[in-house]
Formats: sequence, structure tokens, C-alpha cells
Amino acid sequence: MRAIARENPLLQGIIDRVDFNATTHGQRDLDDDRLSNLIEAISTKRLGLDDVEADIIGSAVMAWAVWARWSRSTVIPSS
Repeated sequence: MRAIARENPLLQGIIDRVDFNATTHGQRDLDDDRLSNLIEAISTKRLGLDDVEADIIGSAVMAWAVWARWSRSTVIPSS
């Protein structure tokens, strides 16, 4: 993953943050079965550009901004 990130600067800090081969006391932190299960779970999701909104992050930020503005302007009666 680190080699891929080095060749693709846009991916640096995204795909190279976790060392899937890391060990503690000689034991892999993430064993092959758990890693395989993670890959299988992610593989069930449709994540291609045709499958998701083009600017899903931007839309989420805008939704949060609208909510934040509404929550500041709305008076909630005290009980």
C-alpha cells in the first residue's frame, strides 16, 4: 500500500495509514481470517463512481452546515 501511495500522491495518507502486516510480540495484529473478512465485507458494497454521488463528501458537509445553522437559530423551549 505504501508503494502505491508513493506512486499516487492523491492516495498518500489514505491507503498507507495502516500496516496490515504489523506485529506485536511476533504475532500479526490482524490475522489473515479477519483481513479476509474485511475485504469480503467491503467487496459487497458498490463503490464505483457510477454507484455513488460524485461529491458525497461535499453533500455531507453542506447537510451538516444547514443543520448547524438551523440548530443555532431554533429556540428549543426549556422544560
